[in-house]
Formats: sequence, C-alpha cells, structure tokens
Amino acid sequence: MAKKFLFVLICFSAVAAGLYAYQSDQLPLPEDRLPAPSFTLLDSNGVERKLDTWKGRVLVVNFWATWCPPCRKEIPAFTKIQDELGPKGLQFVGIAIEEAAPVRKFMQQIGVNYPMLIAPNEGMTLMAKFGNTLGVVPFSAVVDRAGKIVHIQPGVFEPEQVKKWVEPLL
Repeated sequence: MAKKFLFVLICFSAVAAGLYAYQSDQLPLPEDRLPAPSFTLLDSNGVERKLDTWKGRVLVVNFWATWCPPCRKEIPAFTKIQDELGPKGLQFVGIAIEEAAPVRKFMQQIGVNYPMLIAPNEGMTLMAKFGNTLGVVPFSAVVDRAGKIVHIQPGVFEPEQVKKWVEPLL
C-alpha cells in the first residue's frame, strides 16, 4: 500500500512540475553549449543503444513516461516530425523513465517510428545531466550535429517549437 501511495505521489509531483515548467517556458541553458552526456541504455526490444549511434544527426532527446498525459500528447506530433524531417538529418530518441512493457504497448498503439530507450532507474539522473534541474516530464533536449545541447524544453514541446529549434540545424 505504501509503495502504491509513493508511486502515485511521484507521478503527481512529476506532472505538477511539468505543468509548472511548461508555463515557465524553458529552463536556462548555460552560455557555453555543453556536450550531450554519453550514455548506453537498452531500447524497448532489449537491444543496447548508445547516444553515439546517432552522431552527426540533429537529435531531440525526449524523456517521458506512459503515465504522464502531457508526454502521451506530444509523441504523435514527434512521430510526424520524424517522418517529415528525418531524411534531412533529424532523429528523435525517446527515453522512458519506466519499465519496457507499458512502453512497448504504447508504441504499438501510437505507431512510434523512432527509438525508445528504457531507463526506469537511471532516467532521472540522466535527465539532470541534460539540464533538467526540476526533474519534470516531459522534458526534451535539442542536440546539434556536433553533439552540443542547444535547447532544453521542460513540459510539452509543441510542434512549432520543435521545428523552430531543429530546422536551422538541419
């Protein structure tokens, strides 16, 4: 019972923080563009993936969870943008901060066309390394072709905002 209450409390806190961050638009980005942190995670099929896999592409790294309504809202738009701008060098990479089973189910329902990595334990720490000091989801980071973080976006990353940040980098 206590674990269930704690889980609900964490979920509520993450959503509330996400809404707060969405209203405040974005977190400050350091003046010097920092390199995206290197990591290795399993994808939704259990295959080990490294961030370096997509070296030389413009990345949108999106931290999310199936239990997060704003997260679920933005993923269909990301799928469309991946179709549209992927051939020009854009790559979305999802990082789910939960177990693989619900992620696979959601991906099948929505038809997600980009890699989903699974990080139930290390996701929050990795998110902080990308600049999410609030610990909110959804949270996205735009990484340029040189591997530098050029924008961080707490809360829902609207399609117009995504394009505003990535198109000049393509």
